[in-house]
Amino acid sequence: MSEQVNKIYYYYLRDREKKPIVTICLMKKGGDKSRGIALCSLSEPPVKKEGRKKARKRAYMAMFNRMEADEISTDVANDILYDVDNPDVPIDFQFKSEFNPELNDIEMKILKIKKGEDVYE
Repeated sequence: MSEQVNKIYYYYLRDREKKPIVTICLMKKGGDKSRGIALCSLSEPPVKKEGRKKARKRAYMAMFNRMEADEISTDVANDILYDVDNPDVPIDFQFKSEFNPELNDIEMKILKIKKGEDVYE
């Protein structure tokens, strides 16, 4: 069994000031997908490099442990998600690290999956 991830993608959710406050990493390995999420503290300026590093680590954890982890449940985390200013992305993330998550329309586009296509091959 290969431990190689086929593809890694990133996208960002921004606040009203267009600062990237949420970094999302998507990974694809064969028919499996994973998502890792990093939330930027509202009291610090965003650093994309750090957000990508955290999100990538969480996506790897989900892929290779084949499970979700780090439930998004604190008021601080929910405040960050509340500050996102992007009506095109539903903000219904439950975990910072998810294996085979339900993908939103943007993620399906990023991973080049057509609507109605079997997401998990």
